[in-house]
Amino acid sequence: MPPVTSPTYNRIGLIGDVHAQDQRLVSAIDTLLNAGAEVLLCTGDLCDGDGDLARCCELIREHNILCVRGNHDRWLLNDRVRHVEHAHLRKDLCPVSLATLQALPTQRSILTSAGELLLCHGVLDNDLGKIWPGSERMPPETDANLDELIDTQQYRWMVNGHMHYRVLLDFPTLTLINAGTLNPRHRPGVSLLDMANNEIQVFEFDSPEANSTQLNYLKTVPLVDDTRPQWSNTQQFDGTTSPHTLY
Repeated sequence: MPPVTSPTYNRIGLIGDVHAQDQRLVSAIDTLLNAGAEVLLCTGDLCDGDGDLARCCELIREHNILCVRGNHDRWLLNDRVRHVEHAHLRKDLCPVSLATLQALPTQRSILTSAGELLLCHGVLDNDLGKIWPGSERMPPETDANLDELIDTQQYRWMVNGHMHYRVLLDFPTLTLINAGTLNPRHRPGVSLLDMANNEIQVFEFDSPEANSTQLNYLKTVPLVDDTRPQWSNTQQFDGTTSPHTLY
């Protein structure tokens, strides 16, 4: 079972895959805290990027960010798949950064005022798992384990990363929010999940360029909206309906 936080939160900051973007992580933390976030969540993949991994680990610890382990973090710890661009090496990590990565769980459960939230990187313990309704460029990605979780109605919310696309997917009893990434290649940004006002505030960096660290408010999206597409489970994905984008 994933570790459960004891406080119950109303305003939750969502940070996607970090990929060593330490300067953007600083901006993300400041923006979300200034917007009233009571807790910050992160979908992992702290490593493998052109920034400062040690500083990212320090920021995660300093701000008590609830973070999970991504596939890149797992690969780094196991000295695997080190051919990826800007790969970090385990032998270069300081002991504190290594301990930070080793301590990351694959899932976390967070109590909110609007139901329990599950934080993971991919899909549950599968850090390479993907959920996608399908499009001309990408075929549908379904997951039987997520479908079983939806049936239990244990969680009202699920926040994940891995795909780097900030989107909302609505199921009858669960809303899935992909937190995206800080990677400059994929429309980097962050979000504030506001249970008290039943909305999600979206912030985006002013430029996709790697040296851009300015976050700007983009829009506010209702957490519940009958006009958005809704699927009974992932087996209903047929490639004809797109999720609601948070960019």
